[in-house]
Amino acid sequence: MSYVYMRALETAPERYDQGIRWLGWNRLDRIRNKMADAMAASAKTVLEIGVGTGTQALLLAQRGMTVVGIDHSQGMLGIAKKKLDVFASESESNAQVASRVQLQQKAAVQLDEFPENSFDAVTATLVFSELSKAEQRYVLAHAFRLLRPGGMLVLADEVMPKNLAKRVVHGALAAILKAITYLATQTSTHPVRDLEQKVVNAGFEIQSIDHHQLDSFEVLYAKKPEAAGSQALRMEQFEPIARPHSGIGMRIWTTLARMIAHPTEIGLIAINEPSPEDPVLCTCNFVLTVSRLCDLLEKEHISAWVLVAPTDGVNVWCSSCGGDFNAGSVITAIKISGLEGHVSHRTIILPQLSASGIDPKEVMNVTGWHCAWGPVQMDDLPEFLHEYPHSVRHKTERQRKVRFELSFRMEMASALAFPILLVLGLPILLILALINLQAWILPMFLLMVFYFYVLFAVWPHLPSRFGTKKVVAWTIFTLILLMTLSWTLNEVWQIQFFLLFHFNGLLASLNLWPLFLLTFVLFTITVFDADGMTPNLRSSYFARSWNKGKLKIMERWGVSYKVTPYGRITLKYDLCTGCGVCVDVCPMIIPQLDSSLRKANLTTPELCVNCRACVYRCPVDALFLEPETPEARKALARFLAGDAN
Repeated sequence: MSYVYMRALETAPERYDQGIRWLGWNRLDRIRNKMADAMAASAKTVLEIGVGTGTQALLLAQRGMTVVGIDHSQGMLGIAKKKLDVFASESESNAQVASRVQLQQKAAVQLDEFPENSFDAVTATLVFSELSKAEQRYVLAHAFRLLRPGGMLVLADEVMPKNLAKRVVHGALAAILKAITYLATQTSTHPVRDLEQKVVNAGFEIQSIDHHQLDSFEVLYAKKPEAAGSQALRMEQFEPIARPHSGIGMRIWTTLARMIAHPTEIGLIAINEPSPEDPVLCTCNFVLTVSRLCDLLEKEHISAWVLVAPTDGVNVWCSSCGGDFNAGSVITAIKISGLEGHVSHRTIILPQLSASGIDPKEVMNVTGWHCAWGPVQMDDLPEFLHEYPHSVRHKTERQRKVRFELSFRMEMASALAFPILLVLGLPILLILALINLQAWILPMFLLMVFYFYVLFAVWPHLPSRFGTKKVVAWTIFTLILLMTLSWTLNEVWQIQFFLLFHFNGLLASLNLWPLFLLTFVLFTITVFDADGMTPNLRSSYFARSWNKGKLKIMERWGVSYKVTPYGRITLKYDLCTGCGVCVDVCPMIIPQLDSSLRKANLTTPELCVNCRACVYRCPVDALFLEPETPEARKALARFLAGDAN
């Protein structure tokens, strides 16, 4: 039941082994030794997928096997290397054992880089629970390809118990830990369903299965048949997936709780029976985004391929700025979807807001696919596709600019109000009930709804360009409104329902003291990062942290959030070649291209939201963020040196 906690431990690799021991996983140590003994009986070369801190790899090497360990996490591989170095320094024989372990930074989808029939055994521990269904099929298919005939596959992972009673007990015990893990890391693992059937479908013969922990943890031993020869990946492993369900219930829930990740299956979706020549649109695997994109294409009768990339269920801009929607995500989606087998061209249209995270050059170098930037807003996609491919280099200003329109503002109001109603509303309900003030429940609920929804409805009309000042102005207006209401109720209507204290004049405002108190609480929550709640202002909280020299913030439970550079956007005019990439990716229309001089100009640098899209995509490094404080300058030096402490 504690396997989901590994997600939290993975964000702090130096605590990984200690955390496993703290959780009492001496049972896992015994399981690992049994797995190593089973492979040692027939294997000389082993591939470990998800080598982590190298514990299993070292056990295999101690039994005489040569191990290639791959992991996508640089931090995990760093700990593994240190562990091997310490082990090797203890004696000459230990050094020989450690030399049999080769560590490589590769993701599971890079298994195609190894030659076929190159290993006697392939093993993975607690890896499949972090992979999507498509990734699981892809990894199993390549494991089959990499194994020599008669080779062994050993998988250890969290699974869903088949027995209903065990499934209920397991789910109840794991629920709290899953919630804590998600709060700490915004990710979690998911028990693997039908692991045995997936292994059989990949062509393996199952030898035995060991069950542990209420059948929620499984060690599966399988082998590649002796008669199996070379086998290409089968096309049925790359069939398009079904689009996610888009019912009203799902839409309401994902809109209200959009602060929480809502992942959908990654892969390729065919909309309106597309032909091999139709465009490929790549997006995140946030279920609301994928559903809306599919609905839009179907409504406009546009035939297209929708390539859903893994972003941990986070929306496009947040996942790209946070590093989850990157070149690796696109490469993964291309490989596991079998995209090349469905289309005849080699161009993917990416959301413009993903330019902060996706490097088109890396995608091209690894896959041979060209990336083009589509419009910012999904609503502009039909017009963009109507002029495609001419529109790729000639997007209109509307297509390039991020907009904070009323519909989106109402979504943000819902995304803020819903969790606050849950976190604050339930305790307030309990407190009011205990002190016999139930009459205030409805007024306080209405105040929370009024505060957020009307705030975002009138957002463009509030004074100042900055969110913090807008929230201050709105809070002052709300307090004046409450004071006027209180005075009116006290002096004119004399409605005793609202009178908790009997004061006259200005002191009559105390009659609504719970609402005044709640207003200050809502103000404190909202003003914390009012700028960061909007798409057209940079995060004031992260900017303040960066200007203080902080590279990590909000450290809790051993987990921390990294801060990326903030500063004034600056152009090195002599380096600029006028390629126009910055114009194509900036969502605030700050760079403008002077075609006669073949140079770009920063027309309104004060509007920069520090998304860093132009900085990262400029091919000649002519754009950069100038630090605004001495502490930020030092932080930038540490950031560029790879020091996150």
